[in-house]
Amino acid sequence: MEINWTRQLLCIVTLILLAQSSESSSETVTPANVTDTYSNHADINSNITWASVPSGASYPAETPYDDAGLGALYSMATGFINIVGSTPLPYDAVASLIRGGGFEINSFISYGIGWGICIGIGILFILIMPIVACCFCCCRCCGNCGGKMEHKGHHDDDAMCRKVTYSILLLVCTTFMMIAIICVYVTNDKVSASLGTTGTTLNETMTTVNTYVNNTVEQINYVAIKDFEFARKVIDRDLDNIGVLVGVPVRTTLATTGNVDNAINSIIALDATIQDLATKLIAVNTSVAVFKEKGNILISELNSTATNISNTISTCGAQCSSINPNQLQMSADLNQLPDISSQVSQIDSVMSNNITALALDGKKQFDDIPERVTNETRATVTSIKIMLSNFTTTISSSLSVITTMTGMISNLSSSLNPVYTGLDQAKQYDSYRNYGGIGLSCLLLLIVIFQFIGLVMGICGHKKVTPTERSGVSNCGGLFLMAAVGLCFIFSVFLMLFVVIMFPIGGILEKEVCQPLTDDPTYSSLGKLVDNSDSLISTVMFGSQGGYVMGILLGNTSIPLTLGGVLTDCKNDMAAYTALKLNNMFDISSVTNYRSQIDITTQLDSLNVDLSTVTILSSNTETQLTDFHNSLDINFQGFLDQTNQSTTQVDLNAFANELRNLSANLMAINASAFGTVAAELNYSADSLDSIQSTTVPAVNNAQTQITTNIENLAAAAPVAQTTVNNTLNNTRTAQTYIQTNGSGVVVDEAKNYANRILGVADQFVARALSAVSNDVGKCKPVYTIFNSFFNTLFCGNVVDTLNGFWFTLGWYVFFMVPSIIFGVKLAKHFRRMNFEITHEDPRTDSQESMNSEKKPGFGKRLTSKVSPHNLQRSRILFIGTCKK
Repeated sequence: MEINWTRQLLCIVTLILLAQSSESSSETVTPANVTDTYSNHADINSNITWASVPSGASYPAETPYDDAGLGALYSMATGFINIVGSTPLPYDAVASLIRGGGFEINSFISYGIGWGICIGIGILFILIMPIVACCFCCCRCCGNCGGKMEHKGHHDDDAMCRKVTYSILLLVCTTFMMIAIICVYVTNDKVSASLGTTGTTLNETMTTVNTYVNNTVEQINYVAIKDFEFARKVIDRDLDNIGVLVGVPVRTTLATTGNVDNAINSIIALDATIQDLATKLIAVNTSVAVFKEKGNILISELNSTATNISNTISTCGAQCSSINPNQLQMSADLNQLPDISSQVSQIDSVMSNNITALALDGKKQFDDIPERVTNETRATVTSIKIMLSNFTTTISSSLSVITTMTGMISNLSSSLNPVYTGLDQAKQYDSYRNYGGIGLSCLLLLIVIFQFIGLVMGICGHKKVTPTERSGVSNCGGLFLMAAVGLCFIFSVFLMLFVVIMFPIGGILEKEVCQPLTDDPTYSSLGKLVDNSDSLISTVMFGSQGGYVMGILLGNTSIPLTLGGVLTDCKNDMAAYTALKLNNMFDISSVTNYRSQIDITTQLDSLNVDLSTVTILSSNTETQLTDFHNSLDINFQGFLDQTNQSTTQVDLNAFANELRNLSANLMAINASAFGTVAAELNYSADSLDSIQSTTVPAVNNAQTQITTNIENLAAAAPVAQTTVNNTLNNTRTAQTYIQTNGSGVVVDEAKNYANRILGVADQFVARALSAVSNDVGKCKPVYTIFNSFFNTLFCGNVVDTLNGFWFTLGWYVFFMVPSIIFGVKLAKHFRRMNFEITHEDPRTDSQESMNSEKKPGFGKRLTSKVSPHNLQRSRILFIGTCKK
């Protein structure tokens, strides 16, 4: 029964240990993962994976620049401007002049020589062309410059070749002039179209501005507030799990470094050792009792048999002297067996104290360290949570400047209302400008039409007749050509005047404004104009002291903020905080510097948990275990000395045989005299055989059992003593370590815990700095706004259109000048002449003259032609209309 009860107790202890192990394994941070609606995630170690900063509302689609098919024209105009203005503007010379330095005339001459030559040519054209026109008219009136109505005949190969050549050249000039007219018309129409899209572009620009500002504000609020709330949520999780994060590591450290686990486990294991040892002691005690019982029976039977034999042989005299009944004795002395009742009592006393329960109670106190940490740090945790809540309010109030900025942007949208009103009025009056452009195009077209009609009629009216007999169609073609020439002389001055006025305006805007802002990907050319501290604009604004013009935006002109740098960074979609160097105006680290406003370190350093009351094993139990250890010094050899002997001093079977042999001898000597003795000897022999077959085996079994149990106990006792000794040493060491170093372990783990909490906060700071520097307010929309305004609205719709307009007019004038020459030349070949110029050979001159005198009609002018050997003479005969 006692052994069964012990086994049940061992099972219960095992179940308790398994339950404790299960409970310990479930001690973990709860919840293991922290998430929010924005997909931020923190794992069990509070390593945060931040979600992407929300991009916000989408921006209006950027309206692509439409050059209306005039890209080639604009490229040619730009190429011409680049040739003329190949020398860059001498910014240094201008700045030096503004600062009161010398006038570096060579620099200005080098820059303006191209522009001056072109403008000079235009002015000369304007001045000279009217004079040329007047001279031409006078010459024509005087019969010169093609004014004489005489021409060579159709049989003149040279005249025919010139006619064809002039026609082709005039057609080429007319074609290029027609292309110029088309470009003028399209350019004029593009002005109206550009004016119509300006309002739309401004609306898109302001929508982009508002969207950008709203998105930026949303992103800043997200990073500064939403992300901080998530970080605070993670910190709250860790604060709520302070028992797990501090108590469990403390317990683990004590369990490993302080050998507490080994101490507790050895106590629990000692109970099983004690149970096993108790079993062996009981077994020994029981086997000793059985051995004594069987031994006493054997002794009693041997004594009885020996008495009978002694009585029998006493009657037979010398014949029975060989028999010694005193040999019938048990070898072992039962009184010499050691007494272990005191050891049994001692182990019963130890077991009655339930060491396992005491050990489990100590284990519970040790395992409850996390709960003790939670209870004793509750005030500190509450204080930290309050500080975090207050810091959230501080961040919100610090971001109020952003709300002010949003209001300023809204006011900016309202301030553009006069601009929209002006655009509406401009659209109303643009129709008059458009009509003027159309009228100019029609006028230019009229000249081309006259030239084209003149060519067509002159070519279609061509016949192989004399100049005086040309058809009316051909003559009309010549008149159209002369009409075109007259219109060219009349309007060429005005066209060139337009070109001279618009060329420097559009050219300089293209060269000095548009190309640095739109064509230079690195905006390096802006350095001397605006970006350098000694740039031209900087000198104009700040004088000799210089400064960065863009620094005005930050209130400090010493900050190296450049327009080119901002445009490059925004083109690369960098954050506004980085692109605009806003760290000089608004230091985000001051907002996220929680350590200056939240004294988390001091709060966490004040964590204190008292572990001095944690007791693994009571002093009373230690005393009992010590006594139990000492009680295991049993005289095992005393048992073995008795149990290792033979059961009896003589072999009972052999002794019985001797009795039988003696009985037979006696019967042989005198059966009648010794018959009774012989019978009694045989009876005693049978008794010995019976003892040998029944009692001796029982004693042998008891003897063997006690030997086995003694050997088992002898083997287990030293192990038990070592186990008890180790258990006591481990327990004393662990107890001393907890009471001596427990507070230090708590401090160390509190520091680790503080680092974990501060690590979460530091992750938020790193996130905020990274987001503001790289993700918040990505200023590609700012570059888009700039691109829409300068590249599309100003440089595309205004400057390109202006340059295209004067370039096509200049183009038209350029081809108009040779068209005047070729038109005058070709008109001579198309118009009907009054006289024909002929050539005659000297040998036939007299005969031709006589024949001509006989023919009435128009007069003919005869000129000589040169022979290979001599200069032939020519004569002119005028033939009257009246007959001889």
